[in-house]
Amino acid sequence: ESDKKVFYISLAAAGGQKLDEEEEDEEEEEEKEEDEEEEEEVEQTLYDKLMWPAVFDIANGMDFENKKIEVIGVNNLIKHYQDKFNQHAACLNDLLETFIKDNPGHHFIDELPAYYEDDLGWAVKFSGPDLTHLTDPEWNDCCVWIALRPCTIKLANYDKFTVDALAYREHLRDQLSFHIPPLSVNMRNSSSVKEVDNVTPYKRSVAPAPLPPNPVCGNPVIVIQCDNQSYRGKTVTAAIGKYFQNTGEPVIIIVPNSSDIARVVEECDKLSDRQVTTYYPRPGRVITDEVTKLKQFLSEPVGVLVTDIHLFGGMQARNVICVRSLGVYDTNSVTRAIAQLIVIENKHYVKRVKDKKADIVV
Repeated sequence: ESDKKVFYISLAAAGGQKLDEEEEDEEEEEEKEEDEEEEEEVEQTLYDKLMWPAVFDIANGMDFENKKIEVIGVNNLIKHYQDKFNQHAACLNDLLETFIKDNPGHHFIDELPAYYEDDLGWAVKFSGPDLTHLTDPEWNDCCVWIALRPCTIKLANYDKFTVDALAYREHLRDQLSFHIPPLSVNMRNSSSVKEVDNVTPYKRSVAPAPLPPNPVCGNPVIVIQCDNQSYRGKTVTAAIGKYFQNTGEPVIIIVPNSSDIARVVEECDKLSDRQVTTYYPRPGRVITDEVTKLKQFLSEPVGVLVTDIHLFGGMQARNVICVRSLGVYDTNSVTRAIAQLIVIENKHYVKRVKDKKADIVV
């Protein structure tokens, strides 16, 4: 039995390599006038948001408690880097490389986004971490596992991206003695959930592996058209009441658009027959208090959890409602659902789904 420490490094909360710019919303301009009329909130930087532990990391921390595995999230990597250098890192790889070199042992790196994104969230450049330190003698008996996160690549950058990714893969295999196993079966989701994922016209970094037969007995995906942003919160609560009449059934509401989440929470708080838990970055909140509430929900998942896609990345849930999932985080949002998926979208998405003749209910 190895006496070296084992670190599970989960990068589920990271959107990509860039850490020095704020997240942008693709509807920001058209919604600007409406947002100005609402109560003004203190803006959070991307670093502020990343200091919130991902739901995935918290759940793993609960599972690995009292075991010889330490769960490290993006927030822990940021704190380690800032404590050492007293400054922000420019990219996720800087955080990762610094932590690993300072903490010898076994490292399982999960959900690594080895790419830079443009403002719309499309991958434009491959960038893997520098792990050449593994050739030093002190690392001879240490193991490193890496699971790279698939991504949506901008077509103009696809050829260069794939060439760089292949070169990095060959470097890991030939220079650092990594073993790269083939993956032939894919997804924890039901076929109906994957069907909706497939209507998105994006070019992915890896081809979808074939689904095993009947992986999960899922229900048809339900798409609800809602073009007016101000009614999305009311649409969520109406969907909960209609499709989840068992008040004890847990429902996860994922809101990729930060400008929608406050409206959704406001309406969900009016649900008198359900317990509502919220977990998303907000200024002025004590993060440890919010984590405590989330742990209570994870221990006894009853009622509704409202969160955003960054913090719920890597997780799965039986019932998921995605609010306005079209665009940057479309694939990531819909594949959080195992059995029942409801998508609240605008008419453009509904038309596209109808044109694709996907097996859904509109």
